[in-house]
Amino acid sequence: MPHHTVATEEFKLLIQRLTGDSGATILAASAFRDLLLAVFAKFCKMTKGLLRREFKAALGLPFLNLHHDGWTTANGKVGATGTLASFIDASWTFREVALLLTVGHTSHASADVHKVICSRMKSVYEVDIDPMIQFTISDTTASVRKVSKLFEDSQPTDCTTHTLNLCLQYAMGMRENKETVEVFDPKTNSRKREQRYVTVGGVFEEGRDLVKRVR
Repeated sequence: MPHHTVATEEFKLLIQRLTGDSGATILAASAFRDLLLAVFAKFCKMTKGLLRREFKAALGLPFLNLHHDGWTTANGKVGATGTLASFIDASWTFREVALLLTVGHTSHASADVHKVICSRMKSVYEVDIDPMIQFTISDTTASVRKVSKLFEDSQPTDCTTHTLNLCLQYAMGMRENKETVEVFDPKTNSRKREQRYVTVGGVFEEGRDLVKRVR
């Protein structure tokens, strides 16, 4: 906000009413930046700890939904990518965490956006997000859907309602859950990618009982 706005008595009174502190004052820009950096560092540390704990509690299996979207500013010169994670933690509490807002990258190629998300997660939170992702959620534009497909062990979906549908179908044994793995092929003497079953189709009693209790 411009200085002539924040320096007025009216704005100071507004801050005092919002905070309930009659002695509240407006921070200088330098002090605010230092405070913001400290708060962000604390947030990054807490988020890193949360993701690592939940990944460990999930026995190293994918456990979160990664929401992502990209857009360009009105002048068409600056690209931005937003990333958010949602999941149910080990104590059955729903979590939704805004992870990234990456501004300034010019490429909209799916491989480049995928690389930006993964590299930024490592640099900001010191975690490898790829193996944690169960579902990738995005809009239906072709370029964004291509990004979702690059998270190879996740299943791309268009909305959280569809994700819930898939979770229930897996729990009731109506769908077969697969993952992509690397195996050694003795015929070609090289490694190759193939899909293997994580959860085979059929009745999953625990999931069926849970659905009966919560519906």
